[in-house]
Amino acid sequence: MPVLTGRHLRICLLLLGLFLLADYAISPTRKRSSLRGFFASHSSPSTNGPHYGSEIRPLRIEWGDDPIPETQVLFHKIPGWTVFRNLYASSDTIYIVTSHPERIPPKRLMISNGLILALQEENEPTNKTMSIISPNEAKTLFGTSAGFLDGLTFMQTDSPQFIGHMYHFLVEIFALGHWRTYTSPDLDPIFGSLRAFPRRFIVPRATQQEWQDRAGMNQWVMRAGLGSLSFEYKDDWDHRMSLQRPFLLETVILGDRAAWHRGPSLKSPTTEFPMAVKDMWWEPIRQSVVAFALPPGQKSRTSRSKPVITYISRQKTGRRLRDADHDALVLELYRLGRDHGYEVNIPMMEDLDKSSQVTLLGRTTILVGVHGNGLSGQLWLKPSPRTTVIELFIDKGFTYDYEYTARSLGLKHYGFWNDHYFTAPDLPPINYPQGFHDRHITCNASAIAAFIHRRLTLDDPSQA
Repeated sequence: MPVLTGRHLRICLLLLGLFLLADYAISPTRKRSSLRGFFASHSSPSTNGPHYGSEIRPLRIEWGDDPIPETQVLFHKIPGWTVFRNLYASSDTIYIVTSHPERIPPKRLMISNGLILALQEENEPTNKTMSIISPNEAKTLFGTSAGFLDGLTFMQTDSPQFIGHMYHFLVEIFALGHWRTYTSPDLDPIFGSLRAFPRRFIVPRATQQEWQDRAGMNQWVMRAGLGSLSFEYKDDWDHRMSLQRPFLLETVILGDRAAWHRGPSLKSPTTEFPMAVKDMWWEPIRQSVVAFALPPGQKSRTSRSKPVITYISRQKTGRRLRDADHDALVLELYRLGRDHGYEVNIPMMEDLDKSSQVTLLGRTTILVGVHGNGLSGQLWLKPSPRTTVIELFIDKGFTYDYEYTARSLGLKHYGFWNDHYFTAPDLPPINYPQGFHDRHITCNASAIAAFIHRRLTLDDPSQA
């Protein structure tokens, strides 16, 4: 048997060290490869189009003499929300290229002309807005190539009437529209069980200034929740369309609120929602925004030490409580906190910076407010059996907006008329009585405080 000398041992140790060093050097590459499966695959835009490698994305797609990639409608169960593969745009017209036009939903249920909602007839889409053409027509029109916008695009073709409003944009368009559609299990066969964040958000009918709501939350939230997202406004889109060449958008979720209004209302709890929804579908965005709002170095609280009650005061706005009722509610809530150890906050949100607003709402258990934009902050409440939105209406007044939002987010919502409250599915009809938007809304402060205490102490909060 050969004798293992010290020299042989040193050589073995040296070879072992080199092997470990080489393995360490290539391991980041292995990690990158394994992570790649977490994100959307870099495949060609169409199965019948040219194939591209996984590392370099083309800026242009050429089909030459081969068949032009046809448009596929991947998903369309709700008017105003359509998922496309291979959608084309040129000279301010969106093109659907298909050999089967009979399979395409009616244009009016997908898009509008981007006018205010009141102009219903003028808002019916024309061939200039969206055109359905054959592959041969597309080849004649586009030639042999197109600019290529890869990945997923969110596009919203509404007027600034909705784009520049915090509730309509953040809640209805982004959260309940694009994000809920994108995360639906119905799209698992298309995108897989894991999702990549979208590449871009295009609002072709609104400028950057028109997208900015009065509170400045629209752009702040989008940057906080989807930091890598690029934005394209009307000026950018107009410039792109002026380049006199077609563009192919690989995957698009096209949203249009005017088209959504042409379908049946989905807000009633008695209406069956036509799309599957995952539990906690909003949680990735909520967590991202709440974490972004925290001061540098501060960690979010993993558990609530005590319930947090937040009453959003709107006493500087047009729609608000009668002053005497507001004062009584403030006193009752502070008494409730003092007697039972609850944390009570009564902010005017316009007096807080955006990070402070989101951080407070992210800790809130019970959110109280008069019907209005302030209740959009329920987006940042952490869902739990006791998390509750209490909306104060003028007597006999009701609309679904924030009730529907809470129900969609997995929160419990109660509407109040003085000392009378209601919740889904037993909701009153939509009603805008005189004074609905007035500054003389009444409430029974002691009844509201007692109700909150029951919600926070009952073994089964649903029995409150």
